[in-house]
Amino acid sequence: MTKFIKPFLIACSVYVLGSSLVFAEVELSKEDTKAKASEVCQSEAKARYGEESVEYVSSKVKWMKAMGGAAVKMKIKPQGKRITKYSCVLQQDQLVKFYKV
Repeated sequence: MTKFIKPFLIACSVYVLGSSLVFAEVELSKEDTKAKASEVCQSEAKARYGEESVEYVSSKVKWMKAMGGAAVKMKIKPQGKRITKYSCVLQQDQLVKFYKV
């Protein structure tokens, strides 16, 4: 049993250390995240919901400390549906999330 556990633990620890070093290089600073938030959210919304779906993008960008990213308010009209208010969050690790408001 220990012959299996020891190599497994070593492999897991190497994977975690390697992935954390790779992800640490990708993170943006707070200022860079706030500067890129509106254009990244707009392009991501166009990719998800279609080219003509974005109705409005706010010029204000708020820093969301709990989310670790910058939030932009948007109005998006998915295909064949009503206009819906969304809050788009660009996190420091360049992950984009949409939340209905």
